Order: sequence, then C-alpha cells, then structure tokens
Amino acid sequence: MGKNDRYNIESADDGLGKRNTDSEEQSVDSSSDSTTQSQSVEQDTSQSLSRDNLPYALRRNSPSDDREQLSVKVRDDIRWRIQDFEQAAKREFDNDSVYDIDAREYLIKAGLKNTEDALEAMREDGFGIK
Repeated sequence: MGKNDRYNIESADDGLGKRNTDSEEQSVDSSSDSTTQSQSVEQDTSQSLSRDNLPYALRRNSPSDDREQLSVKVRDDIRWRIQDFEQAAKREFDNDSVYDIDAREYLIKAGLKNTEDALEAMREDGFGIK
C-alpha cells in the first residue's frame, strides 16, 4: 500500500491547480512502480512477521500462554539451585521479561535433551537398587 492509497492523496485538492508536464507523467510511472514494489515488500514482511512465526518469548501475551500448570515438589538443595538459575537467566537476558516459570521450563527442556544424565542422577540417589 503506497502513500496515495494510505492517505487518499489522489482525491485531495491542494489548491495549486493541475499541471501536466512530461516529467510529472514519468514521475507518476516510476511512483506506481515503486508503489507496486512497496506493496510486494509489505506483503512479504507481513507474511514473514505473522504471530505464529515469532519465537515463543515474543509472541506470548503472558508467561502462562500455551502452558499447562505442573506442580513439582523438590528438596531444598534443588530449590536453591533452581532459584540460582532463575537469577542467572534474568541477568543473562537483562531481565528481558524472563519469568521464573520461563527459567524452570527451560531447565526441564534442557534436562529432556539429556535424559541419560537424569537416569544417572537417579541411580546415584539409589533408584534401581534392589
């Protein structure tokens, strides 16, 4: 959408009267080309910047968007380590809307990438002993 469409310039009367010169006709031709290019760029941008294409942290309206509540009970030493990580995440991203729920979810997400480490930690705590 060009300025002419956006501001309805063609139907506006500037009070200067109509002047028709060759240079003006060429200007109109080139401006219609740039308007077409501008419209194409705007369409490409709007398609690439749709809400669904944005990363989660940018498209959400609140920290609980698209999340299910999960209650987890942990021992004190784990709770302190989680709180330390929450603070580290806020420092890392300059407190850029990083919520505790974000840090906790990404701890779990990273743990899911390393399930063997989680199983080993369970063995160290006595799971699997008969």
